[in-house]
Order: sequence, then C-alpha cells, then structure tokens
Amino acid sequence: MDEEEIVNLEQCLQSLKELIKVKKEVIKKSDKYRDMDIWETSSARRAAASDALTRACESRDKKEDDLHADLVDADLCDPKSTDSYETRIINVSCGLGHSMGLKYTPKLPKKMK
Repeated sequence: MDEEEIVNLEQCLQSLKELIKVKKEVIKKSDKYRDMDIWETSSARRAAASDALTRACESRDKKEDDLHADLVDADLCDPKSTDSYETRIINVSCGLGHSMGLKYTPKLPKKMK
C-alpha cells in the first residue's frame, strides 16, 4: 500500500464521518417535525421545521455524493455514469416553505478528471 492509497482511505473515513453526522441530524430534525402538534404549533414554526429538515436532507445527499467520489478514488466502488456528475439544478429551501433552484455539481472522482 502506498501513501496515496492511505490518503484516499483517510478521505473516505472523513467523508463517512461527515455523512454519519448529517444523517443523525436528519433523524433528529425528522423526529422534531413529526412530533409537532398541528393544533398547538404555528404554521410558521412548522414551515421553519420543514425547511430545516429539507436543508439537512440536501446536505445528506451532497455528503453521499462526496463519499461515493472518495470511494471511487480509493478503488472501493465503481464510478456512476458520467451524466451523474454533471451540473444540475436542485431546489434549495429558503425559509417559510419557499425554495429556489440552484446549480449543483457533484464531486467528481479524481480518476474521472
């Protein structure tokens, strides 16, 4: 095993830790939103909780893309199709139930550059 392989594996570990952290956040925000009483919680508060959950899910999806690219670089999985790495528009929550479209480009594995 050479130095580059170790660096790639350490990057996979770091990306995995970040993904685990974000997934725990998604679970926490999901539970909070689910447990809100529709009659005792204002619509603004429910919308804010929904937006927070949406942002956490977006972050989770990005961390999954990052981990996949790192796994490809470490030769632990195969790359996705090339169109999976192209820039696309994602809807991002911007508060009180509103969203906007932003360009997003997933992390491209070094091997595909």
